[in-house]
Order: sequence, then structure tokens, then C-alpha cells
Amino acid sequence: MEQLVKHITSEEFSYDQCGPVASHLSEILQQQFEGKIFPMDPTPESIEDSIGKPLFVAFRALVEMADSEPHRGQLLQLLAELYALQPRVGYYLLYFMNADRQVRFYQRLLKVHLLKMSCFLFKGEKRSQQSQSKYLQRSM
Repeated sequence: MEQLVKHITSEEFSYDQCGPVASHLSEILQQQFEGKIFPMDPTPESIEDSIGKPLFVAFRALVEMADSEPHRGQLLQLLAELYALQPRVGYYLLYFMNADRQVRFYQRLLKVHLLKMSCFLFKGEKRSQQSQSKYLQRSM
């Protein structure tokens, strides 16, 4: 799917090709549209895994593209054509936007936690081993 998105955003892809490509994608991704995407046990890892499916690659590329990119319109047109064939695309886009935000939040939270922990450990070299282990137990 990543290669397809690259091709769609290239100069060789035209708006006229969006309909037929969306039709083929609708058939290829049929199982994705029929299954459930929300994980049974929602953890940051399982949510991230749930948005790793091929359809979400197109959403991620769209989110990462600048508004001013000249070929962004082709990807939007393809997704609009796919939405006409598979209305669940709209719900999947909303799910992606929410899940992607949660994943990024947990990644930032983890980075902040690691930074605090490393600052504490490096700055607090004078502290005893006992106080460091108490901090580590509390923070986890």
C-alpha cells in the first residue's frame, strides 16, 4: 500500500485513475471493511497495531503530507472514491485520527518519563541506591 500511495502522489497519477483504483482497492481490502478494528484489549501497542493495516497507510500519508503538496488532491480523490464504494472509510478515518493521537500521546509520555528518569539518575548520583530504587518503583 505504501508503494501505491507513493505512485498516487507522483506526477504520473491522474484524477481519472482514482475511480478504477478505488474499485480495485475496495475488492482487495474487503476483509478489512468487514472485520472489527478496535482491539479487544486496548493498550497503546494494540491500538498502534490496529492502525497498521493497509488502509491506514493511506490515512497516515495524508496526515503527514503538507496542505500545499501538489499531489495531495489525488490521494484525497482516491479516498473519496473509496468512500463512495465503502462508507466505512469515513469511520475508519475518524478511528485513525483518534488512535494516532493516542499513540503519539503515549509515545510523548514515555519520552517524558524516560527523560525525567534519566535526569533523576544522572543528576542524583549523590543519592543512595536505595532512594533511586524507590523512585523507580514508584514511577513504574
